[in-house]
Amino acid sequence: PTIAAFVMTAIHRGRAGVRALWKRFWNLDINWRWLVVIFAFWPGLRLITNLVGQATTGESAPLLTHPDEVWVFIPVLIVSTFINGGMSEEFGWRGYALPRLQARYSAVTASIILGIIEGIWHYPLIIIGTWWQDSIVLLLYWFILTAILRTWIYNNTGGNLLAAMLFHGMGNTQSDIVSCCASATHIYWVYGLATLIVVLIFGSKDLVRPTRIPKTEPTPTSA
Repeated sequence: PTIAAFVMTAIHRGRAGVRALWKRFWNLDINWRWLVVIFAFWPGLRLITNLVGQATTGESAPLLTHPDEVWVFIPVLIVSTFINGGMSEEFGWRGYALPRLQARYSAVTASIILGIIEGIWHYPLIIIGTWWQDSIVLLLYWFILTAILRTWIYNNTGGNLLAAMLFHGMGNTQSDIVSCCASATHIYWVYGLATLIVVLIFGSKDLVRPTRIPKTEPTPTSA
């Protein structure tokens, strides 16, 4: 996806377009609140899923995957963000395809379309047995959820590709931080509910809450 994004951008926008695409990645201007969301969202959601699984099945499970070496997720995060996953895909998905889809559709509709494309692109992993799911339906469901959430991060950071890649990397790394679960069913329900809550709070149109303009007293007029 990343190679395709740069090739298509070069064809249609030339060098200026390629530089602009790269600049959207090399952008360290990310609000600290969204940085917290980027790094805490996936592990937090997985922790909730773990607790839900324990509450509903009665089976105890460790909360941390590596309780004695919590730091071991960091190399995995770096690889998932800057080599496999984030950088190898996000230039294509969020960098090239999403802005064009959002120009025609709402953020949620664009994300659903993109999630289906991402799911089909990952389907060979099921065929060769290296993916944690074995159903194309569940695969598409998963990628639609993650596409909506990644659009949410992308839109709320002003189209920042670095933010999208870090969020992608944290999604790939969450299992190396928090252990889960007694049943994959818990993941589908909890993650699906979390995505629905995000849509309801931020709105399906652009997944960005409008900035509230404080009310001011009317200026008195002279007689």
